[in-house]
Amino acid sequence: MAESPKAGTVQHCVLAPVAVAAEVAGAYHVGRVRRCALARTWANDVYALEATAGTYAAKVYRHGWRSEADVRWELALLAHLAGHGASVARFLPRRDGAPSHVVAAPEGPRPLALFAAAPGAPPRRPFSAELFRAYGRAAATVHAAGEGFTVAGGPCRHLDLDFLVGAPLRAIAPRLAGRPEDLAFVEALAVRLQRGLAPLRRSLEWGPCHGDLSLDNLHVTADGRVTFYDFDSAGFGWLAWDISGAMHGAVPAAFAAGYREVRPLDEAAMASIPLFAAADQLRFLGDECGRLAGWLGEAQAGDRQIDERLGWLRRWAAAQGHDRWV
Repeated sequence: MAESPKAGTVQHCVLAPVAVAAEVAGAYHVGRVRRCALARTWANDVYALEATAGTYAAKVYRHGWRSEADVRWELALLAHLAGHGASVARFLPRRDGAPSHVVAAPEGPRPLALFAAAPGAPPRRPFSAELFRAYGRAAATVHAAGEGFTVAGGPCRHLDLDFLVGAPLRAIAPRLAGRPEDLAFVEALAVRLQRGLAPLRRSLEWGPCHGDLSLDNLHVTADGRVTFYDFDSAGFGWLAWDISGAMHGAVPAAFAAGYREVRPLDEAAMASIPLFAAADQLRFLGDECGRLAGWLGEAQAGDRQIDERLGWLRRWAAAQGHDRWV
């Protein structure tokens, strides 16, 4: 019989669907699992399941990416949001009442969370103003529902300036060590973003954020109802940052109009959004130079990807009138 891999020899394995089906059937009240298929693999591995009790999505979190305590925090947030009127992914507790499960894998224990399939389907291009208005309303509803959420003693990510600017810069600097002009630009950009946000952030609302509030993480029904899922990047942060990507989307005015139907967007929030949008691009570049390169191979931090991200940031800087440091 072959020996099990030694600790540290496996970075990430993709579990066979039949193994995930057995884990779910044994731990949850779903009846017999008729079909299980790998839907996607990225930071986490997601499996689509059809069982006698319904249709589900099983998320198996990457080992070392999120701990069991992190996942419990995420699911507690989802329960709070759903209980306060937000349309978000609905998770199923295990048979014993625990919110999540743990799967043994060669690289180490991996949390598993089971969700009922979200109603509707991913939005398709071309993205309409009606979609963005519904998207904005739903995002504002999530933010409104998050007010008052606390988990005493639980883990929580703080999506602060170090998360947005400091940590990405630390990941980018070694990768750009041989490109001094590009590194100087990124370092100057980081300073400008921190200085620009410093006077605004005291006026910005802080609370639970989705962390990746994009069109990739929602379903929409034929009548326009939006449901958000994939809250594994959630944490406490500035609410204006959470919507900065959407406000740079296809129809930002429609998104803002929908958001304002539920919650206000004041002057400080509107002034911060371009800065947060650039900070997010810096964060994405940091991910590509850091953890994604380790997870998915160095091609994720190849010159083409870096050049594309730097091109976006240079265009943004020029549009802000910062030509002297572009």
